[in-house]
Amino acid sequence: MIYQERELTGLLLIKNAWDGNYKIAFFNELGMTYVEGTLENSSKRKKLVVKNIALNLDHKIFIKNLERSLQMVFTDKTNPSFPASQLPAKDENILMVKLRSGFILELKTK
Repeated sequence: MIYQERELTGLLLIKNAWDGNYKIAFFNELGMTYVEGTLENSSKRKKLVVKNIALNLDHKIFIKNLERSLQMVFTDKTNPSFPASQLPAKDENILMVKLRSGFILELKTK
């Protein structure tokens, strides 16, 4: 993930809660949590509800960009209303989402 010209790497765990919501946990390889929360699917638009976040990432802009990136991953890609694009990746197991703000979320499946 690239935010304000800094790159954050780690593991993003996404778990289907079977009520239409997704549990999200983004943490580094040592286990320090960057972001933990729920992507709620109960309304027309998926909303990220943050339960725990690292102090240096606790900014509205970061949370909004992460929310938009996750919406892009879990929404129909043909919807032109999203200010984002999927970039072609060299490896088929990588999904890269880049917002117009410059925020980049790169997901690699294991």
